[in-house]
Amino acid sequence: RNGGLFVKVGQGFAAQNHLLAAEYCDEMKKLEDCVEHRPFAEVKRVLEEDLQRPLSDVFERFDEIPIAAASLAQVHKAVLKAIPPPPISGSNRAEGTGRESAVVAVKVQYIDVQDRFHGDMFTMQSMLKIIGHCFPGFNFGPLMHRAEDILIAELDFRKEAENQRRAGKEFHLHFGNRVAVPPLIERISTPRVLVTEFVN
Repeated sequence: RNGGLFVKVGQGFAAQNHLLAAEYCDEMKKLEDCVEHRPFAEVKRVLEEDLQRPLSDVFERFDEIPIAAASLAQVHKAVLKAIPPPPISGSNRAEGTGRESAVVAVKVQYIDVQDRFHGDMFTMQSMLKIIGHCFPGFNFGPLMHRAEDILIAELDFRKEAENQRRAGKEFHLHFGNRVAVPPLIERISTPRVLVTEFVN
C-alpha cells in the first residue's frame, strides 16, 4: 500500500536469496508482479507538466489503462500524432518525419515518487536500524545505504535512456538484428517520461 520506494526496496530484498532466508525472499517476491497502477489523472498531469502542452497535442490516441505497472512508474500504449515532413525528404521513422500512427510505449513516473523519496528512505533506514539493534543478525541497514545512489539514479529517466542507447549499440554490435531494443523518441522524453517505439 505504501507503493513507490517501499515496493522497489522489497523487490531488491526478494533478489537477496544469497543473504536472506527463503521465507523473506518468497514473501517479498509478491511485490514483483502485484503492483497496482495509478489513476490516469495522475499520469496525465505528469505528462502535461513535463511536455508543457496538452496530451491531445502530442498523441493521436493514449490508452488510459496501462500495459504494465512497476514500483516507480507505469507504461501506457499510445499513438503519436503525425509530424509534417520536412521540405527535404529524409528518414521516415517515428522520430519526426511524417510517419503516420507511430505506436509508442510511454513510461511515466509516479507523480509523488520524487517528493517522497528522502522521507521514505529515512523511514526504511530507521526501521532497519531498529531491527538491526533488536536482532543483531538482521542488520540490513548497509544494504540500504549502498542502494540509495542507485535508486536516486533510477528516478532520472534520462539515465535510463542513455543506458538504453548504449545497450542497443552493444547488442547490435554483437547480435545484429536478433535482439530488439526499441528506439527512443527523444523529443518527448524527459526525466520523468520515457517514450520508445512500441514492440509487441
